[in-house]
Amino acid sequence: MKTTTLFLLFLLLGNLRVYAQGFVSAEPDSVKVPCPACPGADWSSGNPPAALTNYPFSVASPIVGGNTFTKEIQFYDYDLFIPATSTVSGVEVDVIRMAGGGTMLRDSVVKLMVQGQPMGQNGALQGNWLFQTDTVTYGAPYDTWGMNLTPAMVNGNQMGISFTLASNNATLVYYQVRMRVYYDLPMGVSGVQESNTIHIYPNPSENTINLDLPNNFEAGQYTLLNVRGQQVEWVHLKPGSNSVNVGHLKSGTYYLNLGALGSKQVILKD
Repeated sequence: MKTTTLFLLFLLLGNLRVYAQGFVSAEPDSVKVPCPACPGADWSSGNPPAALTNYPFSVASPIVGGNTFTKEIQFYDYDLFIPATSTVSGVEVDVIRMAGGGTMLRDSVVKLMVQGQPMGQNGALQGNWLFQTDTVTYGAPYDTWGMNLTPAMVNGNQMGISFTLASNNATLVYYQVRMRVYYDLPMGVSGVQESNTIHIYPNPSENTINLDLPNNFEAGQYTLLNVRGQQVEWVHLKPGSNSVNVGHLKSGTYYLNLGALGSKQVILKD
């Protein structure tokens, strides 16, 4: 399930240049264990795991005895695309995960994969995984994981993320590993008047999201979906300015289906 690019236009008054800030996001098409012979607990879905063909997906690794680390697992082939003239500003990865059994499960090493190799800073999160379904985010819109990422790196099919976990007799499951790449793109001043511009803000949001939609947008009821593709509610939208109350929804990632304009990601936080 690929998500189209979201553009947020703003004017830098210092030099009167207009930039488009946007992102692209997607789920991976492939997953593998790069070193089956290396030490560590194996993955129950096979070694390497089967190719990802369904969404959502899950893989699990039972960790038993004195073996306290998993083998490295890589999610890649995101089929992302950003313009060659853009500048990468940050990478986030939204993960829906769960620990089961045992007494402890935590991140050990989490790195972005560039050109098929784990690189950059360790983005592992502190603390133990929850023994229930949990949504976490690695990275940030202005975090390049200690690397100078280029569009060519992002657009390559080997762009991905690598995980190694530490545990005490736990089972772990990934339900989603969704990558989001933020970028800045210089544009001409005329870009401010682009008729197809969509402006969603603030995003992430706590209570209300505002949407500025193009004049040719068709007014009507549009669906808000959760990460599993299930309808959460109907949202009435019209051309121009819109305000949608989302304060009653649980924190997490949602997708607003805008018909011909595609699906736009909305992130809610407490």
